[in-house]
This record gives sequence, C-alpha cells and structure tokens, in this order.
Amino acid sequence: FAGAVTQNALTAPAVPVFDAVPTNGTGAPGFYIQAGAFGERSNALSMQQQLANTGSVVVLPAIVNGRQLWRVRVGPYASDADARVALGWVISAGAADAQVVID
Repeated sequence: FAGAVTQNALTAPAVPVFDAVPTNGTGAPGFYIQAGAFGERSNALSMQQQLANTGSVVVLPAIVNGRQLWRVRVGPYASDADARVALGWVISAGAADAQVVID
C-alpha cells in the first residue's frame, strides 16, 4: 500500500531472549517474568527502561487489595523453562525480586 509505514519491531536485544512469543490476543495463558509491582507509575516506568534490553517489557495497571499498582512484566514466553532462563537476565539487569508468573 502506498504510504504504509514500515516498522522494525524486532531489534536485537543486548541479552538473549529465549522463545519469546508475541501476544496473540487469544487470552491464552502465557509465562511472564514479573519484575516488580510499584505504587508509583513513574517507578514502574523507570524499571521498564532499566529492563528494555531484556525483552518485551510492559507496564500494566492492577488493583490489589483496593490499591493501585503498576506491574512490570517481561514476556510472554513459550514455556516455563524459557521464562526461567530469561529470569536470570532480568535479575542481572536489576530486578532482584523478579519471578516467573503465569497469566
């Protein structure tokens, strides 16, 4: 199409990302790394920037026990094993309390 915008959505990360799979919108559960949950959105955005080279990093709002939180997640990954390998890179990048979650 004329005037179509071409984007290079895939850039080489500084660290390996194993079998990261795109979100397909099906609602199927996936394996993610939760790098943190923050009461301040600005803190979540800072963590997102810190982890930018580890994979696809998103900040998601959540209400937990009536409190607004901002979750920082990396992924999704095709398997628990792939997420656990990537977890090491996320922890090395500064998210010391990161953990694998299924969502």
